[in-house]
Amino acid sequence: MTNLGPPERVYVELDWYGGPIAGIANLDGRPHRFSSLFDKTEEEYSKTFVVWPIDERELALEIEQWRIFVDWNDKFESGEVDTESHPGGGGLNARWDEIDSLLKRNWSVVSASVQKVLATFEPIDREKRYTVDGPNYTVRWCIVPLTLPSPQGEGSKVARKPESSPWGEGRVMGEPPK
Repeated sequence: MTNLGPPERVYVELDWYGGPIAGIANLDGRPHRFSSLFDKTEEEYSKTFVVWPIDERELALEIEQWRIFVDWNDKFESGEVDTESHPGGGGLNARWDEIDSLLKRNWSVVSASVQKVLATFEPIDREKRYTVDGPNYTVRWCIVPLTLPSPQGEGSKVARKPESSPWGEGRVMGEPPK
């Protein structure tokens, strides 16, 4: 991959399946949603993503929800709680649910300023995978020409925050394997 930009901050990991597939990260120093395209031919998520900018209000809500997750994950990692208590399960954390309802519409609308990018995620050397500052990696982007099929079309689909399950097909916000 050539023409990679500088390492950028990843604020929030929203979905993981063999690597980050959705979240919030900077692109050119500004917060963007990122979502991996699913390659139906290879039957896996690709290193090709779509990204689109978000505003400061949306970023603040995502970071607040991320902090709720990090608090839960710390308890999970120490054995104090199990996966049944994950705040994304619905009805377990009122503020999580409130934020989720505020953000839900933002995941169903992709901005007109969407860009297609290739991503390389680079680890940050630290003890904890998740902290309030984000996951333990940065991302470097390479913008590519946008020839994106419809997310509902035959070619690819965009990874989205799950609607019916707190974890969907992948794992959301570090939910451990079942």
